[in-house]
Amino acid sequence: MPKCSDYMGDRRVPAGIVAKYGRFMPLKNQQGHRLVRRSKLNWSLTICCKTQGAVPNVIYEEATRQVDKMTVDTAEEISSRIEEFQNQDYERTKWIKAISGQLAEVTQNYNDVTKDLKRERMVGRMTQDDAEQWKQRFFGLQNAVERNSFVLVLIDADADAYLFKPEYYTSVDGGRKAALELRNSIHDHLQRTAPESANLPIVIKAFANSDGLSQFLVKSKTIKSQNVLWDFAKGFSQSSQLSDFILVGAGKDRADKKIEGVFEHFVGNPTCRYVFFAACHDNGYVRLLEKYVVDDAIRERVILLHSFEVGREFASLNFKSIKLDTVFASLTFKSIKMDAAFGSKSLTGTKSPVSPPPSCSSSQAKSERAATLATWTKKVKATNPANNDKTTISLKEKDLPLGSVLVNAAGQRVDSQLPQSSQKGLDGWNRKTKVANTKYCRKYHIQGSCPGHCGYSHGLLSADEHLVYRNNLRREACHIGMQCRDPACFYGHSCACKKNHCIFSAAMHSVDSSTARIWKRP
Repeated sequence: MPKCSDYMGDRRVPAGIVAKYGRFMPLKNQQGHRLVRRSKLNWSLTICCKTQGAVPNVIYEEATRQVDKMTVDTAEEISSRIEEFQNQDYERTKWIKAISGQLAEVTQNYNDVTKDLKRERMVGRMTQDDAEQWKQRFFGLQNAVERNSFVLVLIDADADAYLFKPEYYTSVDGGRKAALELRNSIHDHLQRTAPESANLPIVIKAFANSDGLSQFLVKSKTIKSQNVLWDFAKGFSQSSQLSDFILVGAGKDRADKKIEGVFEHFVGNPTCRYVFFAACHDNGYVRLLEKYVVDDAIRERVILLHSFEVGREFASLNFKSIKLDTVFASLTFKSIKMDAAFGSKSLTGTKSPVSPPPSCSSSQAKSERAATLATWTKKVKATNPANNDKTTISLKEKDLPLGSVLVNAAGQRVDSQLPQSSQKGLDGWNRKTKVANTKYCRKYHIQGSCPGHCGYSHGLLSADEHLVYRNNLRREACHIGMQCRDPACFYGHSCACKKNHCIFSAAMHSVDSSTARIWKRP
């Protein structure tokens, strides 16, 4: 028998036909094709050369149905598998994309870190180079500061509190001696307190009103003519390349403005190691100095050079201070002028009694006043014969001529009598000062002048309140004492209380007002 095809058309005979029609049942189709069983579960269509009858149509239809079902199941399974594979591919693609993004991020971070590292390496090298340059520059500046450091001495040399000793004003050589003595005194002080700065150059700048100082020295018979002062200034300036005695010409505040300008220019200069400030007689300079009190570096470098007369407000400044008795005169401006009025031939003669600065002891001041009290009495009587008469002088403030003070036969200052404060004035003053805690400016309200920015109130005071203010100030002792001749002084010079302890000295409690006479500046 020729070999038949294993296919019925293009479809394979399903195994279900075998189960339904039996294992050995010969099956044929309509064309006489015999269905031959090739194996247990596989029926193949064998096309025989001879037809042996037809297979019932039901068998064909059943086989067709089984084939269609198998095809559908296979398609669904394939479709399910394809969808599963697609899902897996999507997840795989998604994971690959995530990994790729992370890898890109890591790569970018790596590149950034690499760039940062390179930049830091470059910056580090540049910083190191800059540090070396700045270090060299710092040492260069430090060496420059060391090489150019100096000590500054500022002097308000007007005819007030910083007068040099009288013998210095007489010639050019006297000016040289004054400058050299001042320089040596400053050097000795630095040698004791700051040895590392003792060998620094000392710059001396003294400013004075030429007209005022020369006239004063002529009146006091210290020099014969005003031209002698120019000789003194010339000798002072020629003593050293760093010494200057500058005559600023006429004008009340010309020397003050010069000192303020020079001080503010050099006080913040690192090459200026110390500033010796010789202008402590004028409280106006307190406004200049007090803004530097909070700066520790500047406060350590500023040294106040006290004279025989020190402003009251300087006590509130936390600066170091010294006194040079070997250079400056120990007489007050008022006392020298009094000697000139009495006709003294020389400042080296009998000295007027002067209350010392706060650093001096009160016993020393009392002894000086007692030693010269008789001399003052003789001078007053000898030069003012009118004072020996018995004419009664009014002690009331309103009867006192402008610009004058009361002085008794012993040369002691007698305070003029102020009216008694009214209750209305007391109430108003207490309300403003104690309740409102207002502090009023003494210079503005009592003397009528204040440069401003003093930190005290310039507010309006009634006449009664103003009188209370004046009476209160009279209860504060004048630091010059009974030899004060300043008509604008608003402090007390005597006291009539019987207390055991009082801020006024014992001598101020026994001032004789019965011999008071009017004294006015010549």
